[in-house]
Amino acid sequence: FGPSGNVARFVVFQGTSYDPSDTTNTSFELENKVSNILRATGLTDVYFLELSGNASSLGTITLSNNLGESSVISIGAEGQIFWTN
Repeated sequence: FGPSGNVARFVVFQGTSYDPSDTTNTSFELENKVSNILRATGLTDVYFLELSGNASSLGTITLSNNLGESSVISIGAEGQIFWTN
C-alpha cells in the first residue's frame, strides 16, 4: 500500500514462502474503497492455507487517508475477510 501511485494489491502465490520473482504469482489490485490511501496499519502479511483456507494471522488492516476516511479489513481464523468502510 502507499501514496504516489503505489497500488494497493494482494498476491496469490504457491509454496510455503513468497518469492516476488516467481512467474506463477498472480497479483490483484484492490478496489478503491478509500481513495488516496496514505497509511496501512496492522497486519502486514497474511497467508491462507491451500486446502482449508485458514489464515496464518488474525487481526485487522486499517487503510486511511489524509481526509479522515478509513476502511478496516478483518481477517478471521477460518479465512473470512470482512471489509468495512
